[in-house]
Amino acid sequence: MAGGASLRRNYRPMKIHQMQSTGRILILVVSAVLLAAIGVGCNTTRGFGRDIERTGENIQAGARG
Repeated sequence: MAGGASLRRNYRPMKIHQMQSTGRILILVVSAVLLAAIGVGCNTTRGFGRDIERTGENIQAGARG
């Protein structure tokens, strides 16, 4: 168990300012991912709406003749 003792001896807990900066980075990354997902979702919904509109127009054109 000599290896375990050396690990405990060399263990240094994170300092408060290191934990705060790690938390900030995590929040920034999560925020960026959420904003990107929202942006992609809006474009997808808009495109889906256009597809539905075109389908409706084609159905109307077919019904006319």
